[in-house]
Amino acid sequence: MHDFTGRERKMAAAHGHTIGKAAGRLAPRPAPAGAAKQKKTVDPGCLMPHIVIPERGVIMRRLKMTIGKVGIRAELFETPTAAAIWKALPFDASAQTWGKEVYFTVPVKAALEKEAKDVVRAGELAFWVEGHAIAIGFGPTPASRGAEIRLVSPTNIWGRALDDVIQLDSIRSGASVRVEAIE
Repeated sequence: MHDFTGRERKMAAAHGHTIGKAAGRLAPRPAPAGAAKQKKTVDPGCLMPHIVIPERGVIMRRLKMTIGKVGIRAELFETPTAAAIWKALPFDASAQTWGKEVYFTVPVKAALEKEAKDVVRAGELAFWVEGHAIAIGFGPTPASRGAEIRLVSPTNIWGRALDDVIQLDSIRSGASVRVEAIE
């Protein structure tokens, strides 16, 4: 079960979702009476355009990162960094490791966002601005204090993993990376 942050709850609510406490998952709000079925519209006010279907709510952008033989599906948040990553898809890279973190350089540049942080939770997907890299922490790094997941510096959180990131423990530096959009 994913423990949603206040920011994630606000974003979900702003786009017609509720978050089920028992399941810890996003659930669309029921469509208003008389809503046209299967009518697709694009929300022009979002940083990342997405399709809105009244019966299903917002369909968030998703991608798949294949790192070595490990596949991690991810859901992108509506942030400038996520929009830049989405625009750059697909791309290939080479993985590096730093303690219990896998990171890889990507063809994206982004400014440090107001909510940037260096201590993350397993499953949060980070963008290291100075290194132009996606960073995925799944356990302690050399900078960690105790069991926390501390990245090298504050990073932009741009998405969340839909699969267990502990799988990345088998990855070694030099593993091939492929990042691509999925439906």
